[in-house]
Amino acid sequence: MKPVDIRIMGHDYRVSCPENGEASLKEAAALVDRAMTTIREAGMVRSHERIAVLAGINLAYELVQLRVEVQDLQQKVQSQAQEAQAEINHHTLCADLIRRLDHALSKDGHLL
Repeated sequence: MKPVDIRIMGHDYRVSCPENGEASLKEAAALVDRAMTTIREAGMVRSHERIAVLAGINLAYELVQLRVEVQDLQQKVQSQAQEAQAEINHHTLCADLIRRLDHALSKDGHLL
């Protein structure tokens, strides 16, 4: 872990950061800063603690919504994969039947 300096609502903070995580940490800090600044500029809340809590709730809500979207997309992909597999199975079965018919017809030219 290494120390990284970030700035949120005009206050500087030094936080620990995992190796190779500085860019992500700074991006996360920028998101928090924007969320908190937006709430402060709306003028309805003055307490930094309350601003931080509301920003945290807003960001967590967005995260939950993104997780729901990801789950929906995963379900759609899985459903499409199952449909594709069913189609492949159907084509394989048809190809097998055609091969067997060709083999049967090749003996005397008559199916029955």
